[in-house]
Amino acid sequence: MQETLAFAKLLIPNQEQVIDKMMEQLLIGSLMKLLHLVGYSDLHLFTNIFIHVDRVLCTFCRTIGQYFSTKRFTTQKLRQVLIYPCILIVFSWYDFCDSLFTTRATATQWFMESIIDHMMLYLIWNVFVHLPWIILVSVYLLTDISCYVCILEK
Repeated sequence: MQETLAFAKLLIPNQEQVIDKMMEQLLIGSLMKLLHLVGYSDLHLFTNIFIHVDRVLCTFCRTIGQYFSTKRFTTQKLRQVLIYPCILIVFSWYDFCDSLFTTRATATQWFMESIIDHMMLYLIWNVFVHLPWIILVSVYLLTDISCYVCILEK
């Protein structure tokens, strides 16, 4: 751009002062004042800037709209695909718990008469009957204690 202005000084010697001011504004980086010196009015400059910003804003809004549309479509498809495995897991868990508790109750009724006579066997039987709860409580307590120890170490 500076070379063009230097060449313009040679071609138009009577506009040398204006071209020098334009070169100064170009070196400073003030594009608005440079365009004023060329002859553009404020209204024309701001109209061009607004049109450029409007185009960029429209493109930006369109891109964001496409992104949100794609994200909503993907999320909807993912929910549709994952609903069956979630329902299957819930019903499988229910079936497992139901069979576990039903089997335990039936086995308790079968063996209770013969075991009640021998107290040691009765205690062992109760440990196995309540084993899931014993394991669950012991894991909870160990986790709670380990968290407490970690907090104390800090």
